[in-house]
Amino acid sequence: MNPTAQEIGFLVNLTKEGKLKTVIDSRYPFSQAEAAWAKSIEGHATGKVVVEM
Repeated sequence: MNPTAQEIGFLVNLTKEGKLKTVIDSRYPFSQAEAAWAKSIEGHATGKVVVEM
């Protein structure tokens, strides 16, 4: 996916208006990236799986 500047602007505006929200299922430190990958491929996450660097 290659969004245009107009499309990104649209999403930014939705976020500012509180109409778009990212749901984070879990956060993992970089040292546990393998566990994060396993969580993401099991198919049971209820949002994004984030690896923090």
